[in-house]
Amino acid sequence: GIGEGTGMGLAVALSVMQRHGGTLHVDEVKPCGARFIAIMPRHQAALVEQRPVVVTRPQSQSILVVDDELSVRQVVARVLTHDKHTVSVATSAEEALDLLRKQTFHIIISDLGMPGMNGWDLLAQARELYPEIATVLMTGWGFQYDTMNAQGRGVDLVLPKPFEMQDLRKAIADLSGAATPTPESTP
Repeated sequence: GIGEGTGMGLAVALSVMQRHGGTLHVDEVKPCGARFIAIMPRHQAALVEQRPVVVTRPQSQSILVVDDELSVRQVVARVLTHDKHTVSVATSAEEALDLLRKQTFHIIISDLGMPGMNGWDLLAQARELYPEIATVLMTGWGFQYDTMNAQGRGVDLVLPKPFEMQDLRKAIADLSGAATPTPESTP
């Protein structure tokens, strides 16, 4: 219903438009709302058959979600909690490291661009604490970071924003089998 969204609609729309070479701008603002103009370049694209993705539910995982954007943290945590995972959230890399020293997590999902320490550095430090922890990097610059290159930096999977919840679920399912953290030293 009205007022029950994620709060990410405009940001997602702008990101999608920009990735496809389009623009989005405010045309008119009224007391009861705003009107936006979306302009997309005309392309003759081949139709790609969409096949449904079948995702089996992995067993419950302990997952740490790190993002400085409240709406992203809330949506990701809500989906993962609904899927019966134990979820903790952090607003910064520093807060995440504090949680990592107090708790054991199977998977850490971090945004790349955050104030202070970035996602790359956070995931590297998480790997120092728990070499077997599965790592996911969320980024609005996903087209610049493919998973093959990211793996060389200690990141298991790159999840480009905006992403569908089925992509998040598939990422967790893919990583669940290998994610059994064993800390090298007790904090």
